[in-house]
Amino acid sequence: MHFPDIPKEIIFAGGLFATVTLLGSKQTRVLLPTSALLMNNDRTTVFVATAPWTFERRTVEPKFDEGTTVALDSGVRAGEQVVVKGGILLND
Repeated sequence: MHFPDIPKEIIFAGGLFATVTLLGSKQTRVLLPTSALLMNNDRTTVFVATAPWTFERRTVEPKFDEGTTVALDSGVRAGEQVVVKGGILLND
């Protein structure tokens, strides 16, 4: 981290609160519960509903996770229905 406006003499200590502003381009990502992710050999997949009671396994690219939520780079579009619990019980 770089703090150009703060003198080097000031020491940052753990456990203190701060207000920060993150700079960068705004990015929109699909967020899913981590329970939706299935590890399949060397791929990470999810099941997406394509019709009533019909599901398709898709490879996804997780970007980062925070707690029980994961952001995806690709594999699922916003608005698609994803199996978030019990996907391991489905067959291809």
